Amino acid sequence: MGWDFEVEYYKKTPYEYKKVDCLFIETLESCIVSCLADWSFIDAFATLYFRREEIDFDRFKLFGRWKRVSRTNLRVWTLVKHGYKLFNEHFGKEISKFKSTEIKQTEVRELVNEAVEKVVEFA
Repeated sequence: MGWDFEVEYYKKTPYEYKKVDCLFIETLESCIVSCLADWSFIDAFATLYFRREEIDFDRFKLFGRWKRVSRTNLRVWTLVKHGYKLFNEHFGKEISKFKSTEIKQTEVRELVNEAVEKVVEFA
């Protein structure tokens, strides 16, 4: 009966929150890292592309370098660099200046490629 939940003290979590009224909400950068870590690739890459002007990439890089994609040995930041490489290829111009990387895990690479293609369709 009832709900099972876990309380996390926000100062001890590796994410960043902002206070809105009486609620703590994840910042945009933390939200993208969470999405990528939980395999929500389309949500993350859509946010990375459409809201790229609002993202603090220094802070985002700090979060993404240490968080791993669930059930893999890949870091979130690796997916971001690969995704931006694909954006650059699809648009034929440099959207970002991140050093490109390859993802060796076939399943993850295919899902990232598919997510970027879907975002490009909407752009």
